[in-house]
Amino acid sequence: MQQSQIIHVTGETVTAFLDLDDEKQFVILTEATDPYERQTAHFTAMATMFASWVLDSLRVGTPGLAELDHLSDELVLPLNVRA
Repeated sequence: MQQSQIIHVTGETVTAFLDLDDEKQFVILTEATDPYERQTAHFTAMATMFASWVLDSLRVGTPGLAELDHLSDELVLPLNVRA
């Protein structure tokens, strides 16, 4: 559900940009409130790590995978879907 909410517009996505003022009128916020901020950051980091792994796996003769492996251990993120 969390990954889907990041990508797909839902009712909650739209209402996150709305608030009520003192006169009970809708006010549009410049930034949405994310009630799952930590989870969103974690899922985004995991997706970025996986995309980096896919791209570096397609390259030949680069030390990138070793660096990504070290970084994934340091950040406690899975390097790929098999990890």
